[in-house]
Parts: sequence; C-alpha cells; structure tokens
Amino acid sequence: MLDIVINQSVKKIDFDRAKLVVIVKNILKKVKKERYSLSINFVGEKTIKKINYEYRGHNQVTDVISFALQEGETQVINYDLGDLFVCVPQIKKQAKFNNISYKEELIRMIAHGILHLCGYDHQKLPDEKVMFKLQEKIVVEFL
Repeated sequence: MLDIVINQSVKKIDFDRAKLVVIVKNILKKVKKERYSLSINFVGEKTIKKINYEYRGHNQVTDVISFALQEGETQVINYDLGDLFVCVPQIKKQAKFNNISYKEELIRMIAHGILHLCGYDHQKLPDEKVMFKLQEKIVVEFL
C-alpha cells in the first residue's frame, strides 16, 4: 500500500502530478518504504514562513519542511510517514540563483523532504554525507 496525497494552495506547481507520484514512489522504494503514505502540500511564501515560525522558531521563508509522524527506527502501525510542505516560489528562486532548472530543484527538495520523513537527517557530518549522497543520486536519476 502506498498512498500519496497532493494538496496545492498555490495557483501552479509547474510539474506534472502523475510524474511527481512516480518519483515519490521510486524514492520510497529506494529507501525500502513500500507500504507507507504521506502528503505533499505545495504552498506559497506566506504559508511556509508561518509554518517555519510556528514549528521551528525561524521567521523566514524556506524551501521544504517535513513533519514526520515517527522518529528513528520506530515501527508505525498505520504506515503514515507524515507531511511535506513545499514552497514553490522559494524553489523557483533557488533554481534561478543556482542556475539550474526548476524541475531539478523541485525533485531535490521533494527527495530531501521524503528522506527526512524516512528518518534521515543532516545534523552530524557523517549523516549529512549519507543523506545528501542519496538525495543527489535520486535527483540525477529523475532528471
């Protein structure tokens, strides 16, 4: 069972939803999560800034925020990994700043958020290396 709910409060996400679902399913397969559900919420700057402030204490716009329903290696009965909030305008800005395509940056941030939902983090250098290596492998695969 794999259930992906996509919500959108911005006018356009400029990405094919069916392709997005395929990418998400493949990311989850890579990290051996084949019976899980999650939601992806595409939002604007005002919404992500509010969420970032309320839950992380940062009064600024960010690209993606993950809310995992589990931490670490704990077992979940209902298989719900959690929720992603993706800021479309911020991802467009980052893509332009880094001189890459919006598609590439969107895939990177979706992968980044999903890896967080699956227990990966980048608080310590060894963990960061593992997470970012996998993240970039996913990006290259889906470009």
